[in-house]
Amino acid sequence: ALPPACEPASAQAPPLLVELGQLPAGSYTLSVIDRRIVTFEFVDLPVATNVAFAVSDRRAQAPVPITRLNYSDHWWDASDLGAGFMIWHSTNDELLLVWFAYASDGKPAWYTVQGGTWISPTRYDGPVVQTSRAPRPPGSGFPATSATSGTVIGTATLDFNVGDGVNTARFSSRLTGATVDVVRNLRRFGK
Repeated sequence: ALPPACEPASAQAPPLLVELGQLPAGSYTLSVIDRRIVTFEFVDLPVATNVAFAVSDRRAQAPVPITRLNYSDHWWDASDLGAGFMIWHSTNDELLLVWFAYASDGKPAWYTVQGGTWISPTRYDGPVVQTSRAPRPPGSGFPATSATSGTVIGTATLDFNVGDGVNTARFSSRLTGATVDVVRNLRRFGK
């Protein structure tokens, strides 16, 4: 008889999680093999064989327009050094753009474009929002989030249907009261 510590456990093993990565829509069959060394030889022990599953394209079922690419990245315009853009693009096609720029007084400013609409699979329109907080004495910490205010100061368009359509985009914005549009030819940072 085996000592109690060596007896096989009667509890079931935890579920096996297998990372498959991103697959195109279609039907697949999966077999999982556990390769072990037993008496100096490799032995393949089947864990699961011929497990059928299907991958569907959620985006193909969504109403048009729907984007086919993910534009999340850092973006910049070489003619506007010191400024930049960060785009966060969710799997649900929500988009948030943060624009790091300089205000008319030359001080750094952050703007966001959010809560907009995809006009086509490559064009996003939304409001430009400027946020602000009241100044605080040095060393007093950050103000409470309730002290932050946001004001819509214009509209913006992100057009990814320029250049290669993947690593290039055009940002254009009309700020309230301005007579000239802000236009930036964007590239993914590092591309």
